[in-house]
Amino acid sequence: MESMKGSTLGKMALSIIVADMLGNRISFGQATGRYFAKIISV
Repeated sequence: MESMKGSTLGKMALSIIVADMLGNRISFGQATGRYFAKIISV
């Protein structure tokens, strides 16, 4: 959902957008990497 909409439902409620270093929405690959990085960090 982060790659398609720029945020998850909770982030939408708080008006937070996930972006790359240039301010663009992240790609599907970047969103997938973020997801697995969260799992690994736990």
